[in-house]
Amino acid sequence: MEKLKDIDNLFEVDFRSQIRAREGLEKLHAEIKQCLLDEVVPEDIRTNFVSACNTLLYSWFAYAISTTALIHAISTLEYALKKRICIQNKKNLGLNKLLRQAEEKGLIHDGVFRHSFPEKTKRFIESISQIRNELMHGTSFLTDQGQILPFFRNISEVINCLFLEGKVEN
Repeated sequence: MEKLKDIDNLFEVDFRSQIRAREGLEKLHAEIKQCLLDEVVPEDIRTNFVSACNTLLYSWFAYAISTTALIHAISTLEYALKKRICIQNKKNLGLNKLLRQAEEKGLIHDGVFRHSFPEKTKRFIESISQIRNELMHGTSFLTDQGQILPFFRNISEVINCLFLEGKVEN
C-alpha cells in the first residue's frame, strides 16, 4: 500500500524506480525532455503537458505518481483535441470520438509518429482510449516510467501535429 513519504525520505529514490536506477535520473530527464511540445502549440496546452512531464519526472521519488502523470498527459491530449477541432461543451464527445474526428480531418495520421507502421494511428486511438477509460474509471494499474514514456512520446507527437499549421479556430 502506498504511504505518505516521511519528510526525511522525501528525496530518496522509490525502491520500485530501482529498475531504471542503472540508467539514472538524468537519463529519465533527457527522455522526458524529448517529449516536450513545440512552440506552435498554444501555451495553455504546453503548460498542462509540462505538468504531466514534471509529474513523470518526480515519479522517480514516488513511483505511483507515474500513473497520475499518464492520466494528466491523456487529459492534455483530450483538451488539445477539443481546442484544435473547435468542439466546446459537447459532453457526448469523448477522447475516442475526438481522435477519430481528428483522423477524419487529416489532423493526425500514421506519418505523425516517429516510429510509424501501418495502422499506427488506429492502434494508438484504440489503446490510448482504452487506457484512459481504465485509469479514469478506477484501476490498480501501476507501471514504471519506461512503460509510460512511449505513451508520452506518442501523445506529444499527436499534439504537435494538431497544431502544425499553427492556426486554432475559435
